[in-house]
Amino acid sequence: AIILIFWAVLEPTGESLHLTYDEPGVAELLQHFALVEIDADQDPDTAAMYQVRGLPTVLVLSADGEVRAGTSGYLPAPEFQKLLRGALNPEFLKHKEASYLELLKLLEDNDVPTNRWPEIMIELGTPDRRKDLHARIFNLTPFPRQAIVDLLQDSRLAVRLGALEIVE
Repeated sequence: AIILIFWAVLEPTGESLHLTYDEPGVAELLQHFALVEIDADQDPDTAAMYQVRGLPTVLVLSADGEVRAGTSGYLPAPEFQKLLRGALNPEFLKHKEASYLELLKLLEDNDVPTNRWPEIMIELGTPDRRKDLHARIFNLTPFPRQAIVDLLQDSRLAVRLGALEIVE
């Protein structure tokens, strides 16, 4: 799905909405969308095509460009999260949460297979999960230093950054 956000430089709530992107729950959900921002002053034709009446306007589009949901005006983080969750397939969200809970169980049992460490490192990039993951990783005995150091060679940046964060 696509998140289309119409804003304008002189619209103060547009800047507030940009700050909302960084909120932990919003940032996690936004990674599942293609985010397109349009300055309505610079591209009034596109704003007119989508019948934008106020700024900022957030629209959720299907892959074929059909508007599935939307709202005008500033959205606080909880409301933005609700809009985003509503646009995602519920089965996808359940699977993602189940996978995370499985990783926590592996850490708790001190039984993390080598092939699951990259997933854990990627999850470290989710702000609201970072603290819990850190605590569980640092409580492992023996500490899996070599497994984490080996991840510094992974081709995925998110994996290398997670490993670097732990190794430091």
